[in-house]
Amino acid sequence: MNFAAPILDIPALEVRDLVVSYGRGHRSQRAVHGVSFRLERGETLAIVGESGSGKTTTAQSIIGLLSGGRIEGGQVLLNGGDIARWSDRQLDGLRGSRIGLVPQDPGSSLNPIRTIGSQLGEMFRIHRQPLGKAEIRERVLGLLEKVGLSAPELRYDQYPHQLSGGMRQRVLIAMAIALEPELIIADEPTSALDVTVQKHILDLIDALKAQSGSSVLLVTHDLGVAADRADAIVVMQGGRIVEAGRTRTILAAPESAYTRKLLADAPAFFAPPPRALRAGSDDIVVVEELRKDFHTAGRAEPLRAVDALSFRVARGSTHAIVGESGSGKTTAIRMVTGFEKPTSGRVVVGGQEVTAIAGEARRQFRRTVQLVYQNPYSSLDPRQSIFAIVEEPLLNFEAVSAAERRRRVEDMIGRVGLPAAVLERRPSALSGGQRQRVAIARALILRPEILVLDEAVSALDVTVQARILELLARLQEEFGLTYIFVSHDLAVVRQIADTVSVMQGGREVERGGVEEVFGNPRHAYTKELIASIPGRRQAAAF
Repeated sequence: MNFAAPILDIPALEVRDLVVSYGRGHRSQRAVHGVSFRLERGETLAIVGESGSGKTTTAQSIIGLLSGGRIEGGQVLLNGGDIARWSDRQLDGLRGSRIGLVPQDPGSSLNPIRTIGSQLGEMFRIHRQPLGKAEIRERVLGLLEKVGLSAPELRYDQYPHQLSGGMRQRVLIAMAIALEPELIIADEPTSALDVTVQKHILDLIDALKAQSGSSVLLVTHDLGVAADRADAIVVMQGGRIVEAGRTRTILAAPESAYTRKLLADAPAFFAPPPRALRAGSDDIVVVEELRKDFHTAGRAEPLRAVDALSFRVARGSTHAIVGESGSGKTTAIRMVTGFEKPTSGRVVVGGQEVTAIAGEARRQFRRTVQLVYQNPYSSLDPRQSIFAIVEEPLLNFEAVSAAERRRRVEDMIGRVGLPAAVLERRPSALSGGQRQRVAIARALILRPEILVLDEAVSALDVTVQARILELLARLQEEFGLTYIFVSHDLAVVRQIADTVSVMQGGREVERGGVEEVFGNPRHAYTKELIASIPGRRQAAAF
C-alpha cells in the first residue's frame, strides 16, 4: 500500500467502530466499544478521559502495540488504508516511518545500557536507511538540536540516567520525528513533568507539527492541556465516546453530563472560586533560616538542597510549598516533620523545637505531625488488610483494647468516605482514589494537629482529585487541622491553600497569601510558573 501521496480530502487518521478486548473465552473483557473518530491533516485531536476510559488502549490499537489485547472489530484507516489487522511485521514498516509514538514514561521507554546516540541512530538502521555511520551521527545530532537539547555532542554519548525527565522526553520526541512521520501519537507525554517543562515539551510538539505538517493524536487526562493544544476533542468514558467535536464548541457548551463533570472538577487557576481565608490566632509551625547541605562523593563542596528557608503557618490554615523537581520542597518538609536534620536553622511545631527533641519525645512528636505521600500504590503495605493498615499507628502509640481500636478504625474509614466493607480487602482491590483515602485515614487515626501532604493528589484523575480535595477541606473544618501542602500544581494550590512559599533551587523566591502571590507575582520565576499553566483557553470559554 502506498502512503506517500495522500488524497487531500481523506483524513490523516480515521477510526471506525473500533472494538478491543483483553483475555480469551469466558475471561474476555471488552475495553473499547465501537469507537469512531477522525483526525484531520495538520491538526491535533485530543482523546480525554480518566484512568480506565479506554483512551490509551485506543491509541495503542492504532499502532499495533496492544499488550494482551486484540482488535475484534472495526477499522483503523491511515491515509485511507485499513491497517487494523496488519501483522507485526507489516506494522514494523509503519512504526517510526509513518507513525511516531511519544510514550508516557521516559524512565522506562529508553534502554538504560545504551547511549542516547546509539538509540536514536537505531531509528535509521531499523528502517534500512542507506546511510553511513558518519551521516547517521550527523542526523542524530541534528535531531537532538531540533528538539532543543543543549550540548548535542555531549548528550549523544550520555546514558538515559544522566538526563533529567524533561531531557529524556525530548529524546523520545526526537525518536518519534526522526523519519518525519505523517502521524504522531503522544500518549500522556507530559503527565510526569513539571509545569514549565510540560509547556516546553508541548510547545516543541506544536512547533514540529507546524514545520512538518504532521497530525497529532494527543492522549491526556488533563483538560487544560487538551483545551490549549487541540483543534478537536474526543471524550471517553468506560471504553465509549461520550462526546466529540471542535474544542471551542465542547468547552463552551458540553452536551454530555460526564464532560460537564470533568470541566467542573478540573482545578481552575485562571478563574478561582472566591473563598474565605482560614487563619487561626497563632502560628503552629515556625520555620526560620532553614538550611540543608548534602555531602556527596567526588564533590569538594556540599550540595545545598535548602537555603535560608523561612515561613510561618497559622493554626487551622493551609500553607503550600510549590516548585519544580529539585527545588528543595520535599527536603524542606522532611526537616519540618523531623525525618531530616537541618544543617542550620530551626523548626518549631506547637511551641516545641523539632531539632532539639530526641528519644521518646521525638517518637511522640509523630502523633502531632503526620505525612501523606504522593503515591498510594507504594505507601500502603500490599500484604496487609486495610483494617491492619489503618490500625497500625494505634498499636504503636496507644494502649487501647481491640474493641476500641476497631471502633476507631471503622469511624475513621467512614469519615474519609469509604464503606466498612473495604476493611477486609487488600490495597490491590482498591482504586487509586480509595487507596489515597486509606492513606489519609491512617494519617488521621492518631488525631494529629498537622497533616503534611506531599504531592498527595498529583497521581489522581481530575474527578478523583476533586473528591480528595473536598474531603481534605471537610476534614480540616471537622478536626481543626493545619495542612502543609507540597505541590507543583499551582491550580490545585490556588484552590486549597491560604498562603504559599515558592521555591527555586533550594531558595524561597516568593512568599505570601495565595491570591497576593498568584494575582500579582513579583519574582520572574513565579511569573514563569504561572505563564506555563495550561487552561487559559478553557477559562476563556466560560
